[in-house]
Amino acid sequence: MRLDRLLTATAFTATALVASACPQGPVAVIPNTPPLVSIEDPIVPPSGDPIVIEEAAGLTVTAVVSDAEDEESTLVIHWLAERTDELAEVEDLGDTQPDSTGFSDKLIGGLDPGFWTITAEVEDSHGATDNALLPIHVLSANLCPGVTITQPTEGGEFVDGEVITFTGTVNDDRGLDGISIEWFDNLDGLLDITAPSESGLLTFSRSNLTIGGHVVTLTATDDDGASCPQTVEFTVIPSDLPPYDFEIEIDPPEPTTDDDLRCLITQGSADPEGQPITYHYTWYADGVPTVVAGDTVSSDQTINLQEWTCEVVANDGTLDSNTAVDMVQIGNTVPTFESVLLSPDPGSETSILFCEGFDFDDADGDPEGWEATWYVDGLPVPGVTDVELDGTWFDRDQQVWCDLAPFDGYAVGEIITSNIIDIVNSAPSAPTVSVTPTPVALIDDDLSCLIDVVSVDPDGDPVLNPDSYEVTWLLDGVPDPSSDGLWILPSVKTSLGDEWTCQVRATDGLDWGDYGTAVVTVLPEVGDIVISEMQAAPSVVADVAGEWVEVYNNSGTTMSLQGFEIHDDDTDTHVIADDIVMPAGTYVVLGRNGDYLTNGSVLVAYEYTSFVLDENVDEVVLSFDSVEIDRVEYDLGLYPAGTPGHSLGWDPSIGNPDPIVNDDPANWCHSGNSIGLTGTTDWGTPGGANDPCACFTSDGDGDGWGDDSSCGSPDCDDSDPAFSPGATDICEDGIDQNCDGFDAVCPCLDTDDDGDGYGDGLACSPVDCNDSDPSIFPSAVEACDSIDQDCDGVLDNGDSAVMCPPTTQVATTNCSGGDCFVSTCNSGYYDVNGFYSDGCEVQDDGISDACGGAHDLGDVNTGGSRSTPGGVLLPTSGDVDWYRVAFPRSGRPGGGTPTVVFSTRPTTDYYFDVFYSCSSVAVCGAGTSTGNTDYAFTDNQSTAGVNQWSTNASGWPDDLYIRVYRTGGGPTASSYSLSITR
Repeated sequence: MRLDRLLTATAFTATALVASACPQGPVAVIPNTPPLVSIEDPIVPPSGDPIVIEEAAGLTVTAVVSDAEDEESTLVIHWLAERTDELAEVEDLGDTQPDSTGFSDKLIGGLDPGFWTITAEVEDSHGATDNALLPIHVLSANLCPGVTITQPTEGGEFVDGEVITFTGTVNDDRGLDGISIEWFDNLDGLLDITAPSESGLLTFSRSNLTIGGHVVTLTATDDDGASCPQTVEFTVIPSDLPPYDFEIEIDPPEPTTDDDLRCLITQGSADPEGQPITYHYTWYADGVPTVVAGDTVSSDQTINLQEWTCEVVANDGTLDSNTAVDMVQIGNTVPTFESVLLSPDPGSETSILFCEGFDFDDADGDPEGWEATWYVDGLPVPGVTDVELDGTWFDRDQQVWCDLAPFDGYAVGEIITSNIIDIVNSAPSAPTVSVTPTPVALIDDDLSCLIDVVSVDPDGDPVLNPDSYEVTWLLDGVPDPSSDGLWILPSVKTSLGDEWTCQVRATDGLDWGDYGTAVVTVLPEVGDIVISEMQAAPSVVADVAGEWVEVYNNSGTTMSLQGFEIHDDDTDTHVIADDIVMPAGTYVVLGRNGDYLTNGSVLVAYEYTSFVLDENVDEVVLSFDSVEIDRVEYDLGLYPAGTPGHSLGWDPSIGNPDPIVNDDPANWCHSGNSIGLTGTTDWGTPGGANDPCACFTSDGDGDGWGDDSSCGSPDCDDSDPAFSPGATDICEDGIDQNCDGFDAVCPCLDTDDDGDGYGDGLACSPVDCNDSDPSIFPSAVEACDSIDQDCDGVLDNGDSAVMCPPTTQVATTNCSGGDCFVSTCNSGYYDVNGFYSDGCEVQDDGISDACGGAHDLGDVNTGGSRSTPGGVLLPTSGDVDWYRVAFPRSGRPGGGTPTVVFSTRPTTDYYFDVFYSCSSVAVCGAGTSTGNTDYAFTDNQSTAGVNQWSTNASGWPDDLYIRVYRTGGGPTASSYSLSITR
């Protein structure tokens, strides 16, 4: 309720009460103010034209109300619809209630087409009303404009160039405003879009339309896109008419490949203007134009089942007539044949029977084809037309034949019946067998023949295992009767290169079946024979005489080299023909020259041909049956100089020759041992274990002599090629050039080079130990300089006091390694830094090294302090200093905080420990500890007892003992001091 109305009502009530109690004069009554309503949306245009809506569409109308006394949301709006273009009852559209702002929406819909007035009427609580009006026009459902074509008439005909007038009418239930017009021709496209007149008349003319049949469509479209087109058909003909239609046919109408085709004019054409007529022929084969131009196609141009079409047009010199067409199909000739043969005869259940025809002939040249009908014991086999028939269709003791007909892909020829065959017993199928090991066996492997899948008898006869099976063996494809019946072939029967075939067959008691076979080849395993040494560059003899290759049996069993091939990657190759037997772990030498007297004293087991070792880079490959057993690829340039004559061998220090490891050039080296007498033969170990590579690879100076202990004649100086067992020794030059352990002796007079009267030759006695220095000779005075002046063989063995005079506070000295050292110091002095020059530089501080003799610092009372005298700790003697200090008790709790700290700490390796007595362990606070740099305790307990200190579980000590020490440090002895306070 509004405030002003509330006040008015209150005033009225009060007045009324007063009036009833005390009579008064007349009372003024405030009149009711009517409500107001207006339509806010849609807004009627200034012209007053109604709002237009479609019949099926709705219209939302928004009204707004107000009232001086009533709340807007308490008012009610009554909605009415009244027809204005004809008499009709007023329609009640229902009520709406405004919101708190006075606005209310109403959806108007469902009204019939026509003119209406919508009324919004509001009424307040006192019955006062107001209304607002909205005119609307409800349109009926849109209909497409109607069109009619009056000219040209349907089916009309016009000569090319003639003016053609087009007329029509259009009408629309909503008037012609906004109507669009389109005349469209199927040949010439858009013809006209002129708008209609006020009466709906449409008209225009054209004289240039295309010759031919026209379909013209008239379409009128209103603003809403509705349209209803109408069409008219007419023809524009040329001014010069073409010849009349005519008829043709192809003869013969049912041709074969033997017939020529002729295109005949059965009814001729004529020209309307009387011009002479000519005919033009076009032939098509299966729809494709051909080069045939006349009226005839020869038979050699046709094939069966082709479609040939003849097209003919008549021409009057200017225009062509319509095309006359006829078509025929070339017929097929049925194929023939002479005879039929059914095989094999007899057959079995495992047979595939073949019905074969002979002398097939087809006049059309079609490919050969067949259709068969099969009979088993006189009954046809259903569904099988192929020329082959397998054993699933017949059994033993039945009879089979076939009817065969030729077929060219189009037609089936005459049938011929085959011979009759008998179905006899079928042998069992071949079993599936295998041999283990497979596919390759080693020389010591037994070969086991196994049946993996047993035989099956097609006739159902029993096949027992093993009684129904027979096992035999073939060696290199040739039967080996001595192995018949052996399911396990022992290794003693096999040799390298053998190809063994196990064949097994089964019997059903009537016939033996086919063999099942398995093949295994006996081959060496990769690495069974290993290349271990080779001589590619002999020097004592020529290559052709001295080249050889050594191999090693790495298989663990005796093997023969027969059949092995030694070759390289080019054309050098040789197959070993002899039976060269190699027990396990033995070496065999293969060489170009087997003569011991001419090949450099090498025992060659087999002489090969057609294989040459290159002196620089080459391959040595050992194969068997094209299987590579071992390979070595060498490059002599990888090894030290001086290699001619030295064989290249596997390093035995690695182990036995190995086919993988010997691929690494780092595992090979040249031999350093002479095959025979040094200087008369090359170097190597053919047929035996190789030299360790340590010998040859130790040849650091390249003189051909190594210095390793494995060398037979080691080089005594492998850094200088002038030193070797083969060098010439220079007498008494102090050098053993020939490595025999001795220097050649020269006369003594020739060996005194420094003129001190003593020579150094082997003939001299005594000998000058340094003949280049006259101060060094037997009986000379020794000095401490690591020089043997008196040549007695002992360095610095003179009088120490003479060689090393005592320095400051030094008692005795010694000489060692050419330098003087302090041996002992005078009493109370120490040599801390080890320098001879400054002698014993530190004096002992005199402080006891034992707790029992600790230096007494006295008592320290509250507020008091003590300091230790200047102390020195010696790092080389394990020196320690002991002190005692007392902290007298002064009641409970104790007074002050006793504290011990370094006031002077030379280095971080100085520490002290605190003890309660000489028999106690070091303490710090509440636990045992060592390595202090400061220490303090406080008694904060009022009574004696356990845990008297806040930081220690023991009572206040009468005395403390302090041990000062160091844990390391250099050769110094700096002073320290402790500060003790309370």
